[in-house]
Amino acid sequence: MNPDIGPPQGNGLFASSRCDRVDLRIRVTQDKFDVPRFLSFFGNDTEETATAFVTCRTLTPELLDYHLHFHWSLSAAEIALFISLHAGVIDERDGEREPYAEQFMPWLGGFFINESAHSDLHAAFQYPLRERASRFLLPLKVQVSSDVDAEIDGVSMTFPTRVDGINGADVRQRMKSVVVDLVGDYRLAFESFSVKEEIARLSAFAMKLTEGRREEV
Repeated sequence: MNPDIGPPQGNGLFASSRCDRVDLRIRVTQDKFDVPRFLSFFGNDTEETATAFVTCRTLTPELLDYHLHFHWSLSAAEIALFISLHAGVIDERDGEREPYAEQFMPWLGGFFINESAHSDLHAAFQYPLRERASRFLLPLKVQVSSDVDAEIDGVSMTFPTRVDGINGADVRQRMKSVVVDLVGDYRLAFESFSVKEEIARLSAFAMKLTEGRREEV
């Protein structure tokens, strides 16, 4: 994340929750995924194309203010699928086709033998300091040695209880914002996946690691 870029602005889902992105990674063996039909959808009749990249826009950018990056990596044993939901909308393009971002998870699930899959998770939130600050004392000035001073501007932590599938977080306080990175894993159900519910779930956890501010910064 570029610390010079401010939090998302606006009233859409990502902007209102201050979410920058949500990344999901799924690894599945080829016997549990219809690789030939998947490649055929993208105009590939063979497995020679080991990786590719596409983007998908939303049909309702005023509400769902994000776009989706999708790429995959194919090996003899498995296929790795990388899905990234990014704050910000992209315009309609010539030649685009379904699936759009809202339809993506059920579409992807159609290639799986099972109705759900294990997914690694990373999510990033960025709050303006005028709204929220770290619950931890940041930045913390320390003297490393007699001639070296330092500022600790972040903390890293783990959660043994794995609340909501989240097992770790980093909190960093910048000059104008506080950034929360969440990592974890969970069982992704394709048909019932809701980006609104997912953002709400992750946002609620990120908010616990920050606190509201009333004063102007």
